[in-house]
Amino acid sequence: MRTTVGLALSVIGAVCLLPSSGVTQQNAAATRTVSTAASAVPKVVNFSGALTDLNGKALTGVTGVTFLLYKDSQGGTPLWMETQNVNPDKNGRYTVTVGASSSRGVPADVFVSGEARWLGVQVAGQPEQARVLLVAVPYALKAGDAETIGGLPPSAFVLAAPAAAGIAATTDGATAQPSVPPPAAITGSGTTGFIPEFTGAATIGNSAIFQTGTSPTARIGINLSTPVAALEVQGTSTVHGQFTLPSAGLATASGGKKSYQLDLRASSFNSGTAAAVAQNFQWQAEPSGNNTTTPSATLNLLFGAGSATPAETGLKIANNGRITFASGQTFPGAGTITGVTAGTDLTGGGTSGTVTLNLDTTKVPQLNTANTFTQTQFVNTSNTAGSIQASSPGVAILGTSTSTSLLVPAISGVAQDSNVNDLTIGVAGTTNSGRGYGVEGVANSSGIGVYGISTTGIGVIGIGASSSLSVKDTGVLAFANSPVGTGVHGYAWNTSALGTTLNNLGTSVGVWADTSGQTQTSNAGAALLTTADNAWSVFSGNNSTSYPTMVVKNYETSNNASTIFLTFSDTFGGLCTINVHGDLTCSGSVSAVVPVDAGAKQVALYSVVAPESWFEDAGSGELANGSAVIRLEKIFAQTVNTGMDYHVFLTPNGDCKGLYVTKKTATSFEVHELGGGKSSTGFDYRIMAKRKGYEGMRLADKTKEFAAAAAAAGKGGKEVALTPAR
Repeated sequence: MRTTVGLALSVIGAVCLLPSSGVTQQNAAATRTVSTAASAVPKVVNFSGALTDLNGKALTGVTGVTFLLYKDSQGGTPLWMETQNVNPDKNGRYTVTVGASSSRGVPADVFVSGEARWLGVQVAGQPEQARVLLVAVPYALKAGDAETIGGLPPSAFVLAAPAAAGIAATTDGATAQPSVPPPAAITGSGTTGFIPEFTGAATIGNSAIFQTGTSPTARIGINLSTPVAALEVQGTSTVHGQFTLPSAGLATASGGKKSYQLDLRASSFNSGTAAAVAQNFQWQAEPSGNNTTTPSATLNLLFGAGSATPAETGLKIANNGRITFASGQTFPGAGTITGVTAGTDLTGGGTSGTVTLNLDTTKVPQLNTANTFTQTQFVNTSNTAGSIQASSPGVAILGTSTSTSLLVPAISGVAQDSNVNDLTIGVAGTTNSGRGYGVEGVANSSGIGVYGISTTGIGVIGIGASSSLSVKDTGVLAFANSPVGTGVHGYAWNTSALGTTLNNLGTSVGVWADTSGQTQTSNAGAALLTTADNAWSVFSGNNSTSYPTMVVKNYETSNNASTIFLTFSDTFGGLCTINVHGDLTCSGSVSAVVPVDAGAKQVALYSVVAPESWFEDAGSGELANGSAVIRLEKIFAQTVNTGMDYHVFLTPNGDCKGLYVTKKTATSFEVHELGGGKSSTGFDYRIMAKRKGYEGMRLADKTKEFAAAAAAAGKGGKEVALTPAR
């Protein structure tokens, strides 16, 4: 909470002070008048301000506010303080009488030195606000004290008059009042340093209060004469009212301020050093979240032994009462357990501190986490009586190969029947759920997730719907006879070529297809063959923002412009290739599809083609007195060979004699008006320059390349009949 303090100060007690009058032994009435006037000065100060919360909203409820008087604008201990309950209005404004909580009001000695005084305001539970300088009026409290001598009326010091019998007559014939006997002379004795007290009507002696030194380093002792602090009390103390330990200053954006400490000290005897050692505890309020929108504080316990500075123990209380305990805190409880011993298949235990028991996972598998079996495991079953099932969606058996060696399968299934017509299956996975998996293989390194070898039968078979098969010599056969089914994806390969190819790949893969190093012949197949009837034959999906959805790479090194990507159509003869140099060559047109008619229609815009490889750029300029210098855009200039002649086409944007180009360099060219014209006409220009690295290309012969691509398309385009026998 931040408190807004008004600067309107007024002093009730200093509105009017009676002038000092002469006092004689015979004018007792005048003496009583001065005494009465001195005692009538109200020792209170009016103060006005406003209270708001952290959001600037006015506080309207009764709030405890402490008012403190200081010698300085910052730091130091208060000279005087009091706490009052303030009841602000609906706008948070309030007016209080400072000093009203005590019958004595504000002590006059606060203003004795005549120095400036500062008023601090602290709302209960909040830091003290910036102090306000008191103006001249409050110091009239000291002026009221000027009518006294040492706080006593002058009558206390008049000499005793001789005793007189009867009533004396005045010179004007009026009857004089009987005189008041003056007090007897003050007697007694005292000791230096002790604050005196009246031990009788006219005698003084030592009080229980002792002072050593002078302000601001004076020390006061009560019931002892050797104080070691500003105030030291020997005996029980009772405070009727709030006891405040304020912050050591006001927080800033760079740091908060802690409170002054509450010290509690014990003394313990150290047998090793044969000396008493002080045991110093401190409670201290410390700021947290400084320079944030939610600043707060905690109450912390500190400790230090002997002369060591007390340090944090770790025990603290938050502003909501929650306690943070020191490290190693233990709590007492019921029971007589003295230790916990880990039994068979368990680990952990102990006799002190926090005791934890865990399963020994080298002996006991866990149901909800991965388990590692170092020995061969057997599940004896017949038919499907002991099958392992997965709830939908799930995986019945998950095999993961983490070995860096080749040919280490995650799951290995062996079919012992050599009769290919019996269709004996090594590993079979069946899912009855639309989202389940029959068999799943994961390769986390260079291992193989699902591994199938074909000799005269089928290595791995996956069927998405019921089907009978009559296909031999297939590494992986996948069928999807259901609109939402998926068979199995995999590869057929020769182990002699596996190592080099996998190392060149440089990463682990989920599915790998390879032709075992065979070249394209009429008898060789594709590494991966996909077919579809009125559906997508291949679909690649990716949710990565850093990696492409599909990567196609050619390892050819002979610089023969081998084809990486080939598309063709048997029906229409269309063919398009991308070779290892990144050249896109198509028998059809290259176009862009652009929406028109507010998106209701899509039209094709065709690319301009040329017999040579040109890059173009365009811009505009303006003649100045018939000439202009146009500089080529720096990045564009890096893509073309401006060392060769390039072409510039000019179009004037106003009336002139005509334009021509001269002084073409690698970085700029000049434009001039014909006939020595001096106009300032604007113009547009277009540049055509040879692409760097393709300067000698013109009408390149692609007959051989296209013929090879067409031949490859013809060999690879034969339909493969995979017809279920059932």
